[in-house]
Amino acid sequence: MAIFNEIYDYLESVFPKTDSASWDCDGLDLCVDRKAEIKKIVLSLDVTSEIIKYAENEGANLIISHHPFLFDKINVIDAADTTGKKIISLIKKGISAISYHTRLDMHEGGVNDSITNALGLKREYKIFDDMINICTSEDSSFDSLIQKSKEVFSDGIKAYKNNDSVKKVAICGGGGKGVLHLLRKENVDTYITGELAHHELIDGEESGISLIIGTHYGTEALVLPFLKKVIEERFPEIPVLIKYTPQFSI
Repeated sequence: MAIFNEIYDYLESVFPKTDSASWDCDGLDLCVDRKAEIKKIVLSLDVTSEIIKYAENEGANLIISHHPFLFDKINVIDAADTTGKKIISLIKKGISAISYHTRLDMHEGGVNDSITNALGLKREYKIFDDMINICTSEDSSFDSLIQKSKEVFSDGIKAYKNNDSVKKVAICGGGGKGVLHLLRKENVDTYITGELAHHELIDGEESGISLIIGTHYGTEALVLPFLKKVIEERFPEIPVLIKYTPQFSI
């Protein structure tokens, strides 16, 4: 078995902090004991009370999430506060937490590549600090792409058809707001992301860009099997469990 520091150091080498966006705070969220032997790992998109309970029941003492557990700075740890309650719970149960957010978004094989592969598209290149995949499609029908997206993201997707054909597709998992102006310069005809602002839906129509909104959760949860593979290749002796929380698919 490996100790916490061995796993943490390895993942930091695979997903270096230099790849995090300047505003991001992913990486080490909470460490109970750097020398603790890691018995089992739970992977999730977020660290919720449900995930903590699941990890405890499964005998896991490390949670690795996509979204940082402590995104905003806190000055007080109070059990009456939701974040404080989770911090206290993790410490009491001896469970540490690590997150890989924007560095996993842009990583080779990460969030956007997971979406690209699941939809059967071909990545041609990346833009916006490698945070957006520009892809081509062999199937030129937008309707067929909607159907495939429903299979990949669930039936909860929203689609806005502004043209019939699909030739050049942009992909940005999670919150892909504020980039339509970049996509117009790339002559993209279809944009697939997790969420957009209301005015961007209008802008997409005005620009003639078809939109597929697969939900923030739905587009990012696809990366968890990739993360599991990365860990298992280096630490095959440690059980790695994926816990999905579809109720948060918004």
